[in-house]
Amino acid sequence: AFGDAAGGSLAHRGTADTQDAAWWESSSERAATPLTVLVVERVAAGRRLRRELARAPDLRVESAGSIELARAMLKLQRFDALILDGELPSLTDAMAIIRAEPHASTLPVLVVGAGGLIEDAVRVATEADLREAITRATRPSPPPAVDARALGPVTPKAGPRPTDVAANELSALYSSTSAAILGVDSRSTCIYVNPAAALLYAAQDAGDLVSRALGDLVPKAVLEAGHGEVLRFDGTLAPVRVEVQSVHAGAGRIERVVTLQDLSAEREREQRLFQAQKLVAIGQLTGGISHDFSNLLTIVCGNLTELVRVSCLEGETREMAEDALSAALDGMNLTRHLVAVAREQRLRPRAVDLGLSLQELGRLLRRILKRKTVLEVRAAEGVAAVLDRTQLESAVMNLVLNAQHAQHPDRDVGHIVVEVDTAVELRHGREQRLAQVTVADDGLGMDEETVRRATEPFFTTRRDSGGTGLGLAMVQSMAQAFGGTLHIESTLGVGTRVTLRFPWVNEAAPRTAMFDRDEEPPLGRERKALVIEPDARLRRYAARLLTAVGQRVFESIDAEGGKDLLVAQPELAIVFLDLRVAESRQGRELVRWIARTRPDLAVVVTLQEGEPTTNLSMPDAAAFLRKPYSEVELRRILAEILPRDP
Repeated sequence: AFGDAAGGSLAHRGTADTQDAAWWESSSERAATPLTVLVVERVAAGRRLRRELARAPDLRVESAGSIELARAMLKLQRFDALILDGELPSLTDAMAIIRAEPHASTLPVLVVGAGGLIEDAVRVATEADLREAITRATRPSPPPAVDARALGPVTPKAGPRPTDVAANELSALYSSTSAAILGVDSRSTCIYVNPAAALLYAAQDAGDLVSRALGDLVPKAVLEAGHGEVLRFDGTLAPVRVEVQSVHAGAGRIERVVTLQDLSAEREREQRLFQAQKLVAIGQLTGGISHDFSNLLTIVCGNLTELVRVSCLEGETREMAEDALSAALDGMNLTRHLVAVAREQRLRPRAVDLGLSLQELGRLLRRILKRKTVLEVRAAEGVAAVLDRTQLESAVMNLVLNAQHAQHPDRDVGHIVVEVDTAVELRHGREQRLAQVTVADDGLGMDEETVRRATEPFFTTRRDSGGTGLGLAMVQSMAQAFGGTLHIESTLGVGTRVTLRFPWVNEAAPRTAMFDRDEEPPLGRERKALVIEPDARLRRYAARLLTAVGQRVFESIDAEGGKDLLVAQPELAIVFLDLRVAESRQGRELVRWIARTRPDLAVVVTLQEGEPTTNLSMPDAAAFLRKPYSEVELRRILAEILPRDP
């Protein structure tokens, strides 16, 4: 084994006719030549420097295709001069590597080609001037006159042979590299292997690769292309980049050095990047149509929500309406997720009371879940964390709808539990109190592989039934955005438990006791409300909800007509309009007119999740209502912005 004396693991197995010489043999053991030079130039350069110097009969020329190979050769034999191609990359670093070798610390170095000065090297302009430059650089200085009798007898010092030292150093060098290196002889047989090659091929040790034909290890097509895949011993394929360097015939038995770089990690990074780019592209595409899509889903979700509340709706008819509402809400969640990717959302982090928030959300979810699904909310008040309330609601709604989809088909009723409590976790060497939200179900559950991949974008087990694989990925992103974590525990046939944990805070900010305890906060006396909406279906839906909460409704299809109504009806107290209307030219004029002449008006602007509002200059008594909205949400918004009756 080559390198055994140094504890190396390079494998070597040769034949009888190759055991008599070694390619690391020092120059002192070879035939003497006047001058021996080492030329370092890229293979792509066509070895022009070597061809030029080979014409000189008094030079012996060795060549290397890289600084690393040159460094190894400098360890193994003595040279009179080193010639560097001026087109080699990082010449300054190359000089530092060369000078670090003891045998090359004073070696004359010549750099061929135009360029600036290289420290501790001689710049030679053209190949034609090279021969004369070598003579000048290697011409020895006249020795001082010394009486040989005064020196006395010289006793040679005992020590390791130069070839042994060189072999040990080369073994350590090859063993430390991460690239797989194969040394190939004239018969294309692999005779030297480093440990990285054994790792690449999933071999037990490097000896398993020795004496194998190069074609068995690296297919011919891969060698010619410089990249491709090689078959590992465990039957898998490994993507590699291949470089082949020819060794001068005088160097020994190795004729070619084949270097293979494992590209598995690089391919994995490329795949993750591709998935991220695909996600962004889909998000940008959806962002262009998301407003119109949100309007359609607002109409569908709003009317279906009102429909399922009708007490006379029973049996299969009610089940059909509930299924339609559940599917529409899935579509709304998908739109929100894709819009979140298309543009950065403006987060509104506050210290949120998780119990109060999810109690109200639970009341909404019970109306939209199937009758065969029982939802239990165990949300203790006083558990607070800093996050965006809207994103928390969206995340929990997504988890609850996922749990409903995973309901066990053999059970008449599925149970989902949403729980808010605290937990203690060891972080950075100390205990930290956390606010915890858990969504648990008794559904089908997942196996270990599915749990491991559940948060990957586009990974879904419901592709045939419309699953997109974006829900859990976005829930995890939301948790991480506020310093939280997501944990999934699941057992096949038993159920799934998803836990969100956030840094705990002492109490919620005043404005984040955001849900009134009463489901229907009082609005006082009847007021007149103006709905400005060009879509007749949305206009009718908004008018119906405003009427349901006790308001008298006027309607307009555009901002200009709305302004005329406000002038004609000074007792109008509420303006209800969409963000797109407010951002139009006439809409901006209307908003400025309201701020200037009617600052007392209560303005409600509807918009989709993630739409920015920073460009609007709204009156103080204004509020934003996210689509799709319900009667309860509209009542709550109006209770916040309308003045209290005396």
